[in-house]
Amino acid sequence: VLVVKSEKGCTDTLSQYVSVYPTPQIQILTNDICLGDVAYFNPIIDLPYGGIEEYSWSLGIDWIEPQTHVAEHLYDSIGTYIITLDALSNLGCTGHGEVVLHVNPNALVDFAVDEPVHCAGDDMYLFDLSSIDSPYSITGWNWYFDETLVSQEQNPHLNYLAPGTYDLRLEVTTNTGCVTDSMTQHYFVVNPKPVAGFALNRDEVDMSASTVFVENMASEDVTQWYYHFGDGAMEQFASGQHQYDTWDEYNIIQIVSNTFGCIDTAMQHITVSPLLIINIPNAFTPDGNGHNDCFHPVIFGSNVLDYEFSVYDRWGKQVFSTNSTETCWDGSISGGELGQNGVYNWMLKIRSEDEPLMRVMDGFVMMIR
Repeated sequence: VLVVKSEKGCTDTLSQYVSVYPTPQIQILTNDICLGDVAYFNPIIDLPYGGIEEYSWSLGIDWIEPQTHVAEHLYDSIGTYIITLDALSNLGCTGHGEVVLHVNPNALVDFAVDEPVHCAGDDMYLFDLSSIDSPYSITGWNWYFDETLVSQEQNPHLNYLAPGTYDLRLEVTTNTGCVTDSMTQHYFVVNPKPVAGFALNRDEVDMSASTVFVENMASEDVTQWYYHFGDGAMEQFASGQHQYDTWDEYNIIQIVSNTFGCIDTAMQHITVSPLLIINIPNAFTPDGNGHNDCFHPVIFGSNVLDYEFSVYDRWGKQVFSTNSTETCWDGSISGGELGQNGVYNWMLKIRSEDEPLMRVMDGFVMMIR
């Protein structure tokens, strides 16, 4: 309404109708992306009435700007981009909307293993060598063997693989959610592992019969066998026997290998009991030739606690006595002279760890000069 008034006080009015049209209200929907992904832009336009005749996008780059309702673009550089949309309604009103887009970097994926060839069941160590520039970081790791997820640790330790040739793939995730992977086909080989095994004819023997028999029961792919018997002895047969010279507790260990060099072990325990064994010769020849010159009991199989060994002539006179198992009678009698050829009587009193009661023995020996 326009009202005018003259200097004389006269007035007049003029009225005219004016139309006010709504401006489009624009909200742009999008998500931050990783380098190599396509960014999609979808506007939500609030317009009470009328319609949109023109769309004008600015994608933050030097590019032919789309004139469509929605837009998309594949960015070739990381960074922050301001995305805008101007929409012109059919009533001549222009609305404006904008959004910030972040194009985030991907990690550079790399890895290594301790050895490219393993035996089934052996320890295997995987090492992540991936990297990304600060301030970004890697926060997740997925390790795949032939597309089977086996670990989510950064540097896993594994030991359960079955024999075969495996592809290895590492997938890493950054703190902005970007996922990148790297795969190497036929990266490593896992060879079959033999199975060790053996049987003993018995697990307890004594010094009177201290031989143990070993029967191989390892898998058929074994090509080499080693046995450690616990007393310092080692044999390379598949099956065989071993005699123990000392009573004790022993672990028998079998080590087997196949053509791939893969190894397995098995162990069994055996007890060798300290049975006292006494051998006493019935003749000796003290002639100084170094053979059979001295007479004494030969004792093995147990620790001796008490010992007394005496020799008597035919009239019952004692000609020798000792309390040491290491001392023997050289045939000499009183005065240090050798006795006469003939029969001499002896008596042995002995007590050992496995025979707590004193054992008394007697007999005779023939001295031949």
